[in-house]
Amino acid sequence: MSRIALFAGALLLLTACTSSDPAATADVVDSADPGFVGPETSAPEEVHIGPVDQRDDPDVDAGPGGLGDWQADAPGETWELCVFPGGFGCDCETSEECLDGWCVDSRHGKVCTSVCIEECPAGFECTQVGSGTDPVFICLPSHLWLCRPCTASEQCYEGLPADTGDKCVKLGPSGAYCGGHCSSNDDCPASYSCLEADTTEGGVVKQCAPDGLACECTAKFVEAGSSTNCYVENEFGACFGQAECSPEGLTQCDAATPAAEDCNGQDDDCDGDVDEALDGEECEIASEWGVCTGSLSCQEGEWDCTGDTALPEACNGVDDNCDGEVDEGFVNSDDEGAADCIDPDDDNDGIDDVADNCPLKPNPDQLDFDSDNQGDQCDDDDDGDLDPDATDCEPLNPLVHHATLEDCSTEQDDDCNGSSNDENAVGCALFFADEDEDGYGGQLFACFCEPYGFYTASGAGDCEDLAPEVNPDAPELCSVPGDDNCDGLADDATATDCAQFYLDEDQDGFGSGAPVCACQPAGKYTATIPSDCNDSNADIFPGAQELCDGLDNNCNNFTDEQFPDSDLDGTSDCIDPDDDNDGTPDVDDCQPFNPGVPVCAGKECGDDGCGGSCGVCPGGTSCINFHCSCQSDCGAKQCGDDGCGGSCGECPQGYVCQSGHCECLPNCAGKQCGSDDCGGNCGTCGQGYHCTVNGICEADPNPCGNVTWAGQCVGNVLKYCHEPGNPGSPCLQPPNCTLSSGDCGVSCWSSGFFSGVCTSGNQPGICWPENYCSYCECS
Repeated sequence: MSRIALFAGALLLLTACTSSDPAATADVVDSADPGFVGPETSAPEEVHIGPVDQRDDPDVDAGPGGLGDWQADAPGETWELCVFPGGFGCDCETSEECLDGWCVDSRHGKVCTSVCIEECPAGFECTQVGSGTDPVFICLPSHLWLCRPCTASEQCYEGLPADTGDKCVKLGPSGAYCGGHCSSNDDCPASYSCLEADTTEGGVVKQCAPDGLACECTAKFVEAGSSTNCYVENEFGACFGQAECSPEGLTQCDAATPAAEDCNGQDDDCDGDVDEALDGEECEIASEWGVCTGSLSCQEGEWDCTGDTALPEACNGVDDNCDGEVDEGFVNSDDEGAADCIDPDDDNDGIDDVADNCPLKPNPDQLDFDSDNQGDQCDDDDDGDLDPDATDCEPLNPLVHHATLEDCSTEQDDDCNGSSNDENAVGCALFFADEDEDGYGGQLFACFCEPYGFYTASGAGDCEDLAPEVNPDAPELCSVPGDDNCDGLADDATATDCAQFYLDEDQDGFGSGAPVCACQPAGKYTATIPSDCNDSNADIFPGAQELCDGLDNNCNNFTDEQFPDSDLDGTSDCIDPDDDNDGTPDVDDCQPFNPGVPVCAGKECGDDGCGGSCGVCPGGTSCINFHCSCQSDCGAKQCGDDGCGGSCGECPQGYVCQSGHCECLPNCAGKQCGSDDCGGNCGTCGQGYHCTVNGICEADPNPCGNVTWAGQCVGNVLKYCHEPGNPGSPCLQPPNCTLSSGDCGVSCWSSGFFSGVCTSGNQPGICWPENYCSYCECS
């Protein structure tokens, strides 16, 4: 297997162990079943802790910590920590398989571990896990990933429930590897030393590094896919890559080797730039217009000749076609110096073109009548009215030109058409033709600056412009035919001598509504007499004969005024359906004019007053005041319906109505035990549990307190409990004794990692991992 590169430092020991309960409860209680108690735990068979090949020899030194120098992957060295299933050092997959509830990763795979106070077997350290007011300390493997290729320190305690202080340290070009926290060489495994090193997160810490500063890829590292970032460096720069553990060992760093930058589209020196700082030689760029000189440059990994390309010569002061001449073939007005395109004074009149208002015609006086920045010497429109001087009737008057409009406000010929103030000039007014000279115009009109010919009227509306007596101001007369006032109507309601006509819909000679004034009757406006109270009925009009029909026939504001009304209700008997107004129509009333006999109006039962009956009440009801009434019946009922839609009573809270009686309703909601409030029981608790006042099964207190079944010294008394939580097996206590220490040497009965029973001199005691016993001597 290949060697892994040099370590540059090591890890600082950060382990901080404080006092904690060393015992772990072996029994498990299922919280989902309040009556369930875990299986009994019997004493284990006799086992030994120590190296497999030395465990039977009491004279062989087991090394520091009682377990020797534990070196994962060291050839020929195997340490058996597992005593019985679920005990310390036994293989596991989940924490449920371990007696103390902790399954952690190790260099040999996942194993069970235990809680601790300060010390653990060699190869393990007492480390706090989790947080809170009651911290927990357990034995975690020391330097689990020592020498593993890494990129971050989290990989150096991967699989463990807490940060062990092992860091990923930098080793230069070969990458970074996991060290082990330490404060001195004593904290490191054999063949390792405690050195200072830079971590991948920054900072310097002490870490265990192998003597010779070389590591190997283990099968565990390969299985975990371990890798590290590495680089190759030389005079041209540094290129970065990666190396990873494989079954054949650590792969070579896959980084490229830095080289001098070349024009190839690649970052040869690994500085992040491609084809930078590459200068080329001179080259030629040819086109149909000539040949220009350029220079070679690197473009997208290829050499390219860059520079100017020959173009057709332009008047710009530049040698566009690269022939050595500038602006050849272009106009030079003053035949001096440069072409006009770059000559500052093309007419050589002493004024530069940028300031000259006639740059191609000498005009040193710079006269400019219209101030358009174009001198009169070269301006063909001196007044700037866009009408050339050659056609402008007033070339020095910008308000007069062919493109303007004639204006009534001036006396001049504004548009140069040979006349002034023409028809439709700006500012003109509408004038209407008034041939009869009555002040009103007809339909003809024109726009003039002032009245012209017959166009003298300012308004229209004359419907007959040849008759002066006809116009909008003339009166309309019925005696004169035609439309006198030009309102579009002849002899209409506006006529001064019209008559009043009323609407007569029924053509009975009497009208209604508002009258209209007309020269003659029109449509249904034919009546000259008003006051018809019903113009839709020809039999109703003022003076007509009154009939017993509920109508005002003679329009005197009274109805049926000559006919009798027995009940004086305003409706005559001839048309009243109930003459005595007793609620029974005359056709059904045996005495239609006697209000004291209303027959069955408003009755459900009883006598109808005419020898008959108004109805019979159904069973369960009686006829009272001509109405059927229900008789309620509760009898011996406490609750429920009274038979008439009412209630016989309501049950108190906690009771329900059953067949008219209130019955108690049991209540066990949220309870596991105790009373159901109706004389019954909600359940009973299993052995080892008692029922609380809230009806919940709660475990009985442990009669042994904090004393474990494996044994614990309290003062000078050794106490132990066969089965914690079992009231049938209370905490047991031997006679008072004095604790002493001695080498167990021959054998140690173990029921957990920390405690058990020693048999040194046949005295009971506690077995510790430091390979000695604390036992009692009887007093």
